[in-house]
Amino acid sequence: MSSVTGSGSAAARAEGATEPVSCKGESVALLLAALVAIDGIRDRDELAVAYKACEKFGATAEEFRAALEQVSADPERHFRNALQLITDPAEREALTSILFEIASIDELSDRRESELLKTIQEVWGVSVSFLN
Repeated sequence: MSSVTGSGSAAARAEGATEPVSCKGESVALLLAALVAIDGIRDRDELAVAYKACEKFGATAEEFRAALEQVSADPERHFRNALQLITDPAEREALTSILFEIASIDELSDRRESELLKTIQEVWGVSVSFLN
């Protein structure tokens, strides 16, 4: 299977196509934005971790802000689609750690955040058995 490297944005690919792409830019922004947005509260500390993660993975602040707006109507769909765009095992491992950090920042167990994190197990095969 070949990688998409230049045609179309990750946001467009996340809308329906699932061909693998490098874990950079918009796909990371969409993944992080969906988790931040799922509970309807844009927590300052969650946003700070997400912005830092975007920087680490090559997404701009503008891409993340745009992703926050894009995912607001259906964060679950955008999260699942963004997961499918990220294929590098090392990047998956690093992002999983960041996603769990974001979900645990407010120290409240939100059912919607837990459900999104369980999607990681389905799509990436990463165990999340400790989630309720």
